[in-house]
Amino acid sequence: MAPPTTDASNAPLPDESQPASRRLAVFACLLAVAVFLGCIAILFTGWLGEDATGLIIVDGHESLADTVVTISRTMEGTDRPYLRGTFAEGDHYRLRFHVPPGTYQLTLSQNGQVLFQQDVVAESATGINGVQIVDASQLQPVRHPGK
Repeated sequence: MAPPTTDASNAPLPDESQPASRRLAVFACLLAVAVFLGCIAILFTGWLGEDATGLIIVDGHESLADTVVTISRTMEGTDRPYLRGTFAEGDHYRLRFHVPPGTYQLTLSQNGQVLFQQDVVAESATGINGVQIVDASQLQPVRHPGK
């Protein structure tokens, strides 16, 4: 019996789709690794940042509708707005601010004029402990010179 001869015309043609599917699989794996590393980075930066475990609740009433409430925190010697909200009937004139523990300045203003200002301390809240509730009707108005 004669040994089989190799004939190029009988050889199977190379599968052209194999390199494309391999590239797709490698791309999918690299994309999955990139998404995983991105999620880890987001979690890590969250752990490095401050936890917003403090809670400041500001209760208002109808006469304070459309009043802007600003929570400011002194950081590195400069006051900067931290959070801002507006009293509205839909929220029953109650605003909630989740903030990192610390001392904040609460300012209520209407039409660009400051109505009330008060310092509040937000502590780490576990359950009801540490929640700072401010009744806006009990705040003392800011005295404007010449008025």
